[in-house]
Amino acid sequence: MTKTKSKPRKFIDRVTNCRNVNSSVENYYVVLRDNRRVSDKNHEDFQSAQDEQGYWQNILARIPDGTKLDIFECKNPSFNS
Repeated sequence: MTKTKSKPRKFIDRVTNCRNVNSSVENYYVVLRDNRRVSDKNHEDFQSAQDEQGYWQNILARIPDGTKLDIFECKNPSFNS
């Protein structure tokens, strides 16, 4: 019986790469799990980011692994402010 190496988990994006150039919103929000992005979209308001955070909290409640969830506010680089 041989052991196979498991592939590392691939996360969607890192915090430093969050950008939404074509949006008309100045700031947007993403959900992070241990400082890695888990949001598959950029949320235009804080409430929708909290809804997605609740989704991830339900998953972590079933499979606790000690990770931390955060909501990160990103600045849109297409705005000059």
